[in-house]
Amino acid sequence: MNHLTISTLRACLAALLMIAVTIGCKETDNTIVPAPIEGGWKLTAMKLNPALDAGPLGKVSDLLPMLSSTYKTTCFTDMTITFTSNGTMTTDNPASCKGDLAGEDMNDAIGFDVNNRYTVVGDKLTITDGYGERTEYKVAINSNTMQWVTETEFEDADGELVKHTVTTELKRAGK
Repeated sequence: MNHLTISTLRACLAALLMIAVTIGCKETDNTIVPAPIEGGWKLTAMKLNPALDAGPLGKVSDLLPMLSSTYKTTCFTDMTITFTSNGTMTTDNPASCKGDLAGEDMNDAIGFDVNNRYTVVGDKLTITDGYGERTEYKVAINSNTMQWVTETEFEDADGELVKHTVTTELKRAGK
């Protein structure tokens, strides 16, 4: 008959405890991994803080409805912005974007060209337009929504430049 000595029993218990600690108390990774940016996205809002004093239009806290109303089109919510894995960002050209919004007017209204380059490093999205002009945004991406935040100036109804935080909100196309 085999007899366990106290020291052997302690060694076995110590070994079991080490295994339990190694397996049971494995360090968890609490890092939030953002969803990839690749794919198609639709504009849902272009919020301003503070609201823009647009004179007869009143205070504008979301540019998207104002742009749609001003240009009398659903172009801005119809278009799909596509980010590819090779660093290109393109917009399609739905029928609602033809006519008065073709070319430079659309670029001026939404702030980027039809064909762009982009990079995402950490929480920074940098978009470079066809002329080499770069715009940097703080970006937050999850599986179905994305936000871009940047600071810019707009001329108010009195002709004064006022600094605004612009939060562009997008949702995955088809979601």
